[in-house]
Amino acid sequence: MKKNYFLFFAFLLFSLFVSAQTTVTFTLGKESEDAQVCNYNSGLNYPNEVEYASRSWTIYGTPYIWRNFLKFDLSSIPTNATIDSAKLSLYYAPTNAFGNAPHSSSISSNESVLQHVTSAWTENTVTWDNQPTSTMANQVILPESISGTQDYPNMNVTVMVQQMISNPSINFGFCLKLTNEAGLAEMIFASGDNLDASKHPKLQIWYSTTSVNDIIDENKITVYPNPCTTKLKIESSKYEIKTLKIYDMLGQVIYNEVLSVNQKSQSIDVSKLNSGIYFIEANFGGKKVCKKITIAHD
Repeated sequence: MKKNYFLFFAFLLFSLFVSAQTTVTFTLGKESEDAQVCNYNSGLNYPNEVEYASRSWTIYGTPYIWRNFLKFDLSSIPTNATIDSAKLSLYYAPTNAFGNAPHSSSISSNESVLQHVTSAWTENTVTWDNQPTSTMANQVILPESISGTQDYPNMNVTVMVQQMISNPSINFGFCLKLTNEAGLAEMIFASGDNLDASKHPKLQIWYSTTSVNDIIDENKITVYPNPCTTKLKIESSKYEIKTLKIYDMLGQVIYNEVLSVNQKSQSIDVSKLNSGIYFIEANFGGKKVCKKITIAHD
């Protein structure tokens, strides 16, 4: 219950701010940070491959694993932005270094996974031997392909991107690899170095920012008595009240009044509400104030 209280109160406080949504699209290119690693030549660096190979295959009968790292420069997005949605798109690479191979689930499933990288790397130094770590938390699954040339557009990476934006020091990008690296399977996608720019990895982000310029002066608003048993009064020395709402701890609106005549004070009968914590939201012509109230019956 305490967790619900803090989450809901935070939501109401956020709703007091003026919000504006922005959409941006990032596309990896030749100068971007992406690289492939493989334990066949575990100490070599492969920053210019035209494909990402999420792959477990054999070379002369010996099994090897391929993984990929990719990072978008998100520095243009404010660190206080709320990421409403973030979608990553990967596209099959018909021209690739594996004989133009298609996606394949030869012996095992080629289901793959996108994970948040948790340590530093650069495309010109990363190898299998020094590859960065990644976490399963909030990972995104790429289901087994249903065709050899399947694209994977609009994968939901919102949570990972929010973490990268809120704390730029941990924006180490994504790791792409097979879920099961012990089989014989592969997914092949175009990298930022692919000759076909239309197939380069794309990240589209919708985010909101807030401003306090239009926030009302809460010192001009009084809610009393608090705790309350019967009549709750909302009073303003400056603003006219337009609407009043009361929310319970689950965020449900249990009282909603639109004042027919705008006025600077209003009383609400709360005698029938159960004892507990609630939130009252007063709207003053587009500007809002939210306050916690306690109903305490004898």
